[in-house]
Amino acid sequence: AISNPAGGNNPALAKKIAERHQGPQTSGSILDTECHSDVILTIAQLSFDWRRVGQHLIGNHCITDIQREEYDDQKRKERMLLTWLEQEGSKATYRHLVEVLRELRYHAIADEVIKIEMEVTRTVECKGQVVSQQTMCCAPSPAS
Repeated sequence: AISNPAGGNNPALAKKIAERHQGPQTSGSILDTECHSDVILTIAQLSFDWRRVGQHLIGNHCITDIQREEYDDQKRKERMLLTWLEQEGSKATYRHLVEVLRELRYHAIADEVIKIEMEVTRTVECKGQVVSQQTMCCAPSPAS
């Protein structure tokens, strides 16, 4: 049995998470997709030291600027992640973020990022239509 705190009591989820960090990943993996700002803001709600992660993502100079300009640690964390997205563009992937978190021994946070990413990118059926990628719900169609 796979023991994984991110999967909790759900062995299927635990297996998927374990598969995501084992062995060579294919280049077509969902983890290789570019991070999106709305997902980054959700990830920023997780508990990690934004300075340590930021040193690996954006460098000390940007951290100093953020620390000087923002007074709330939550806002600093959000800004650090959004700065990373802006600087890296399509290179700012979930895989890169997860690798940095694991390197810093934030394994549980990395697992949470994977869970968030899996929720966002899975295909959702909504009112008979398939809605995928960043769309997690659908609004009623306007009356014609």
